[in-house]
Amino acid sequence: ADADMNFADLIETRGAVRTGEYSLSRYCVLRYEAALAALLGLPDELATLTEHSAKHWIVLSHYALVTPDPGGRAA
Repeated sequence: ADADMNFADLIETRGAVRTGEYSLSRYCVLRYEAALAALLGLPDELATLTEHSAKHWIVLSHYALVTPDPGGRAA
């Protein structure tokens, strides 16, 4: 990841939309929605950006019609 990039840049460049935030003094939870195909490679980039200190989960919440045809890029 680019040295000047932050998490918001990393996730929002993938078309993700923030749907929630919960924070305490020691941690926070950020929820985003994005197409699964747009998240391919995110775990490695997040690990690089945070020097392997962040914990993350990717959870399938629903199915949605993909338009236009992803052309082999579907997850």
